[in-house]
Amino acid sequence: MIVDVETAFLYGNLEEEIYMNIPQGFLEVEGTEENPNICCRLLKSIYGLVQAARQWWKRCVDQLKKWGFELSKADPCLLCRKDEKGTCIVIMYVDDILVVGDRLALEDLKKKFMKAFSVKVEYTLKDYLGCELVMHKNKKMAWLGQPSIIQSLKTKFGEFVKKKMRLGKTPGTPGYTTVRTENKEDCVPPQEQTFYRSGVGTLLYLTKHSRPDICNATRELSKAMDGANTTHMKELQRVIKFVLATSEYGLKIQPRAMQNSWNLAAYSDADFAADKDTRISVYGYVVYFMGVPIAWKSKGMKSVVLSTTEAEYVAVSEVVKEIRFVMNVLESMKIELKLPITLYVDNIGAIWLTGNQSTSERTKHIDVRAHYVREYIEDDIIKIVFVKSEDNIADIETKNLPTKLQEKHAQKLICMKEEVMKENENGELED
Repeated sequence: MIVDVETAFLYGNLEEEIYMNIPQGFLEVEGTEENPNICCRLLKSIYGLVQAARQWWKRCVDQLKKWGFELSKADPCLLCRKDEKGTCIVIMYVDDILVVGDRLALEDLKKKFMKAFSVKVEYTLKDYLGCELVMHKNKKMAWLGQPSIIQSLKTKFGEFVKKKMRLGKTPGTPGYTTVRTENKEDCVPPQEQTFYRSGVGTLLYLTKHSRPDICNATRELSKAMDGANTTHMKELQRVIKFVLATSEYGLKIQPRAMQNSWNLAAYSDADFAADKDTRISVYGYVVYFMGVPIAWKSKGMKSVVLSTTEAEYVAVSEVVKEIRFVMNVLESMKIELKLPITLYVDNIGAIWLTGNQSTSERTKHIDVRAHYVREYIEDDIIKIVFVKSEDNIADIETKNLPTKLQEKHAQKLICMKEEVMKENENGELED
């Protein structure tokens, strides 16, 4: 259920004394002459105030708390209630409120919202925050994409990608890493530089919600935001051309059947000294909840590491932080996870480090922050399991892979829209 609150910011209560000029024409209507010494004191929040969004959030959260909801400690826009009517979860994004839960709980909340605010309610979730959701009629599989972003790419960069360049089978050139432009004279003109930044920015928004398969290629492009050259422009052209050619692809949502408990798993990987300019390593991870990818990242490390083992160990610590956050969110939603959580890593040295407290010349310099992983292992919250490199899905987040590996890992993350609508003779989803 989607609840759209009309003129939401006008419901906010002000905590400060705020004055404004008399609106033009107001005094004439009241039959009073204009007086420069007269002003209005605001009693309620209005659009245009810096604090308008926050005051609306406080008003809405206070109202939901009165109705029995608890505010999540992990996310200030997530609230949950569990009572005799069932479970009800509220996710706020300004005035667009997504509500999921049991039917009786939803109907009860709908009545309360309609009594407290002026709202529009929709029961079919087709579009939310620029993302389109297509669900199979048996509700066992769904596709999440961003067609509006794809369309804006096509409109702005359609002519750019028509230039002579064959369509690549992967988003980024296999093995390609961005080398920053040393001589500013070799950079493209300012107008093209703006064009480049716009393209990378649009791709980054795609990677955030629906296209984890292009994360690494986009991250490589973002390294040249302050000085793109012709090589960078060609790589941007390749990535955008690939995205437009695979515009029907989006996030694959096909949860596994519920057995005894909720399941969380993650994959972690690192590419040692991947940045040719700074020798910074790259780490990446993918987190799955019931077989559905819910979090992913491709990012350069903050400092230089001295070995592959150290790079992988730091990557493990980063994904554990993400797992902790996901656990906090799920706990606030009254969801109990099956422990320990399996974390797949493809480096034996890093796995050994997580389970051993010994110090040596090769490991004594590692930042203490990375060692907190051991606490989660000792407390049986996380279990690290070795996985072959070719089976490590996080590999797609750390480097531009050859075609076979790229396609193999991408199948675990994305799918075509039409796959959601496919049915076999029995009317069920095909494998």
